[in-house]
Amino acid sequence: MDLKIISDLENKIGRAAQMIADLKDETAKQKKENQKLLSQFDEYRKEFEKSEALVSRPGFDSRELKERLEKLAGKLAALEDSWS
Repeated sequence: MDLKIISDLENKIGRAAQMIADLKDETAKQKKENQKLLSQFDEYRKEFEKSEALVSRPGFDSRELKERLEKLAGKLAALEDSWS
């Protein structure tokens, strides 16, 4: 058997193994980022629920609601920017 064929095969297997390792690393990074984003989303959802509770409260202050919603919108925009 030709040694060049074996050498080429070794190189291809080595590159494939490196690609698999790189993909595993990238997958781990993406899982970590997804967890971070889910956590942020949960925080924003809780803030939104607080705002909903504020609206249902008798005599709520619409300025306070507006401020809270603007803050929430800013957080969502920052979250969206982090995805790009």
